[in-house]
Amino acid sequence: YDNADPIRITNAPVPAPILPDIVVWKTDGGQNYLQGATFTLSKEGEMTPAYTATSDKNGKVLFEGVADGIYVLEETAAPEGYIKTDAFYRFRVADGVVYLYMDGDEAEYGNPIGIANEPVSEPQTATIKVMKWNSDQQPLAGATFTLTLTGSTQPAYTAVSGADGLVTFTNVADGTYILEETVAPEGYVGTDITYQFLVDEGEVSIVENDDPMAYDNDDPILIVNEPLVTFTLPITKVVAKGGTVAPGQQTFTFEIKEFGNSNYDVAAATIIENTITTNGVGSFEGVLKFTLTARDAEGILSEGLVIIEKNGGEMAIDFVIERNPENDEWVFNFGYGVSQSVLETRENQWRSNNYLTNLKR
Repeated sequence: YDNADPIRITNAPVPAPILPDIVVWKTDGGQNYLQGATFTLSKEGEMTPAYTATSDKNGKVLFEGVADGIYVLEETAAPEGYIKTDAFYRFRVADGVVYLYMDGDEAEYGNPIGIANEPVSEPQTATIKVMKWNSDQQPLAGATFTLTLTGSTQPAYTAVSGADGLVTFTNVADGTYILEETVAPEGYVGTDITYQFLVDEGEVSIVENDDPMAYDNDDPILIVNEPLVTFTLPITKVVAKGGTVAPGQQTFTFEIKEFGNSNYDVAAATIIENTITTNGVGSFEGVLKFTLTARDAEGILSEGLVIIEKNGGEMAIDFVIERNPENDEWVFNFGYGVSQSVLETRENQWRSNNYLTNLKR
């Protein structure tokens, strides 16, 4: 062996590994490609993605230079306005060749698969209508209603009755709601009756005794308000000098009590005005103004009322009230034992206020 001419041992370069691309298409399930879907390729058994790619304007999702291994492809973010798919796909890369597992079989991956997203559907909403009438079956405008989700204290929807009496709630989302009147039309007493509605996938039911029944907006429930009657009673407070010092400014308050039981307020009455302010000695005029529903007025006023000066004495009230059968209006006795001018004043007040009673001292 001649060391001057040694044998030559040659090493061939290690060939660069073939790193194939993996391509999938993102579609809407039709002929449209979707941009903005994010996918990951993660090695099987690993949580951290090895590759990430996002669909371009042509719907192409490109993973470049994927090394050998077994991978799981999944969508991690859907395009805006679409629902992310939960489907995943299993690929194997070996010696530059890509294989796809499909239906339990492995085949060489050729034409890119298309992965579809469904659009986000608009939530189904409902319309709920109710009708606002008075006791004469005439429509009432100006009644405010709210729909409040059960368990909540904040109204979700508010609507006001129109000239036709119709109260319309639109775009009502799924849920169980309580309907209630919050503001009555002017001149009417509000109702405290509530109704329960169920909206499920845009379908409306009214719930009675925990039993939902289909609701027909073409035949809405009728919610009736009774009219309020305003009564005005003229009152004179006489202040006399008691001792050497004249009284100064004072305010006297008057209350309405049940006839025959002056310990109880007339619960049905709403007092509007009930004070007289005096200053010194003399007679001071005022009114006790209150409202009743027409129904309550028929019963309560036919029996009579008692007016009491708060922290003071009882004032005797003599009512003579009846319906005029010819025109169905209230008829009052304007008093007796007083001067003609007082009678005229009381009658004028009654004519201008529509209602007045006889006050007897």
